[in-house]
Amino acid sequence: MATLRYGLKVEANNVWAVVDVFTGQPVVLHGSLLSNLPRDEADDLLDILNLKDGIRRGTIKVPPRAPEDES
Repeated sequence: MATLRYGLKVEANNVWAVVDVFTGQPVVLHGSLLSNLPRDEADDLLDILNLKDGIRRGTIKVPPRAPEDES
């Protein structure tokens, strides 16, 4: 199994950051630092980022979408 790219890190005051496990740095997404987050939000972002990265690296396969019925 491939290593997941992103992980969680607890910060002061029981808030969380999404980090790149290869660099150890907090993730910046569209100019926003994914830090100082409640656990549930950090966990949701973690799942989304790891899914997108798995698709990009080819470790997660997405079945092709069926053509829409035009009737």
